[in-house]
Amino acid sequence: MNEEQRRVLEMVQAGTISPEEADRLLAALEAAAPAASQAVPQTATPAPMTYRRYWEIPFGVGLLLLGVSGVCISLVSATLLVFCGWIAFVSAGAVALLGWWSRSARWVHVRIREQDGGRIAFSLPLPFGMAAWGIGFARRFVDDETAENLELARSLLDMVKDTPPGEPLSVEIDDEDGDHVQVYLG
Repeated sequence: MNEEQRRVLEMVQAGTISPEEADRLLAALEAAAPAASQAVPQTATPAPMTYRRYWEIPFGVGLLLLGVSGVCISLVSATLLVFCGWIAFVSAGAVALLGWWSRSARWVHVRIREQDGGRIAFSLPLPFGMAAWGIGFARRFVDDETAENLELARSLLDMVKDTPPGEPLSVEIDDEDGDHVQVYLG
């Protein structure tokens, strides 16, 4: 039994997906196996480009604000404005460092599309514990149905936190209510 099949069975055992969904996933894995054996062996599948370069946004914004606040500090002579400029300078440096750190961090992407048209999407370059905390915090501000979907995403994050760092993982779930949850770990 390979790693993907074991994960699908663990998801059934945890009650995350139904046996019918597991059967479809296992059939898709078996169908993909012959094509994979003919292909050139590869290590980990690279993350889609849409998820790969998110780190550049906070890094670029931090550098831009760092430059602007540095120029403002050098041009202003009023004590209060210099103090405010230094606060902006340090904050911008922190944002740039966070962006630089997040380029090598594992990203968690959660997309929830509800049947009634509601959508929640967020991407976090955070450790899994902090991502689960963020989802728990977000539950306070949404309706009960969305809170259940967020709890499902949180349980999925708990399941995949032991996935090897170089191996991306994507889990999609369609709820009986017509809701769709996608969790991508890259």
